[in-house]
Amino acid sequence: MDPEGHTLIVWRPLSEDEYDHIPALPKELTWSAEAEELLQALLKSVPSLFRALARWRVSKNAEHLAEATRVVQREQVIRSFILSSAKVTRYRNRQPLIDQGIDVSRYESDFESEDRL
Repeated sequence: MDPEGHTLIVWRPLSEDEYDHIPALPKELTWSAEAEELLQALLKSVPSLFRALARWRVSKNAEHLAEATRVVQREQVIRSFILSSAKVTRYRNRQPLIDQGIDVSRYESDFESEDRL
């Protein structure tokens, strides 16, 4: 209450970390269960402020990489997670990948690529 006795309500939107569920991936193609689980795990490393954008961008790029087969697999998620970041910030993607048991040395060409999906 303010000094004059008026009730004040302070409101703010919840951050993604405060949700009681994990938001669904924006999918148009078929995803393998392993690929979907990997992406959800990798997204936990992204700050909550940027996670919704990262979820959308990495999902769409993984589907772009999987256009030929029409099924998103683990490989497309890994490459998309790397290539969705600007080259100067890709080094941040190494540790979340290592934490998931991924050999990042196999993806050095993606880390060094000038391309961004």
